[in-house]
Amino acid sequence: GPNIEQGQAIQAIPEDIAAIEHRFNLDVKTTIYAVTADLQPCGTILLNHGKPIKIFEYYSFFDWFGRFLALPGVEQYADRFCDAVTQNDAPSPVDKQETSDGDFYRHAIGPDGRLFIAERGGEGRFVFLLHADFFNIEGNLKGGKHSSTGVMSLSCLNLPLEMREDPLHIWIPGVIQGPREPNVKLAHHRHYLKPVVDEILLGYQRGFQCHSTYDHRGDG
Repeated sequence: GPNIEQGQAIQAIPEDIAAIEHRFNLDVKTTIYAVTADLQPCGTILLNHGKPIKIFEYYSFFDWFGRFLALPGVEQYADRFCDAVTQNDAPSPVDKQETSDGDFYRHAIGPDGRLFIAERGGEGRFVFLLHADFFNIEGNLKGGKHSSTGVMSLSCLNLPLEMREDPLHIWIPGVIQGPREPNVKLAHHRHYLKPVVDEILLGYQRGFQCHSTYDHRGDG
């Protein structure tokens, strides 16, 4: 029979796909949107035999954010960032060395009309950077096929750089399927950004309360 280490390895093997998705944090709830190739209201048929011809799969920010707060160090670094912004009520330094040195954080206004960070009270404050990029999934060979696929991501500026760029701490709202990029001049990106902005705006206006976080287990 297997030895102790082999037995432990066997027990660690997931029994079904749901267990695998949970282990790799892939079981975040998604919303499926049917989209057209040119991304504008045009009366184009979206379904074929009841199924979307082309989709955009959106991963909920709120579902992800709850998991984000359950990770070690996130709350501590978030509070440390806010403390650095408000330390001694000093103006932002001329020579910027840290993300928290920016003027924006000192002057941003919250939904209640008060300073978003400096007058936060006992609440946490999180700032995110939105990024989107497209790449050729066929490779970059000269004269080769071209099929452009895009990825959107949000990284938390409260975290130090080494944590901020770790995929563990990055939210991926969704992948923009090719083969062509949305038309920038016609602002077709806005259709993909809408669910992102809607949820971020709701979080900004109403806040977010978790039943449990890494630093506060089960106390809301």
